[in-house]
Amino acid sequence: KTGKLTQNDLAVIQDPIVMGSAVKPAMVSMALQAGVITPTSSTQDDQIIKLAGTAEKHSDFNPTGVKIPLTAEQALEDSSNTYMIQLALKMNGTPYVPGMSLNVSSNIWQKMRNGFGEFGLGSRTGIDLPGETAGYKGSITGSLASSFIDEAFGQYDTYSVIQMARFVSTIANGGYLVQP
Repeated sequence: KTGKLTQNDLAVIQDPIVMGSAVKPAMVSMALQAGVITPTSSTQDDQIIKLAGTAEKHSDFNPTGVKIPLTAEQALEDSSNTYMIQLALKMNGTPYVPGMSLNVSSNIWQKMRNGFGEFGLGSRTGIDLPGETAGYKGSITGSLASSFIDEAFGQYDTYSVIQMARFVSTIANGGYLVQP
């Protein structure tokens, strides 16, 4: 408001934000665990995603939406949003078909939030500081039920910076979630 920087020492635990692409490794991990891709069979096209009644979605690196085959590794390297959306759709039991209507399965949100939770995302870390937040979990009912496709590439629920640090250290620790 003043145009000057102000110090906020507790923002790392109290001010959750939408993390975006940083959560994509967790999405790939979920898809591997769900069996919708495997380490040797993970190729999908990065492409425009157009569901009935919604705006088109595309990856920033591919704004025209020309079909580009990507493995999971390449999708992470290129930060493919549409690759992650297609993983979520497969986990929902509704593989992508252009123009498709989206029927949201009764358990897709539980699958996804549990999957992110395995990395410590969406829950308090237990750090001994007052006021830590678990982040914000968006509504999953009504017209927002289909927002799991945005969740797939980190554009729905929010996480704190300390949760993201724990997420990255879980990857670095070979999958072991450590309490800070």
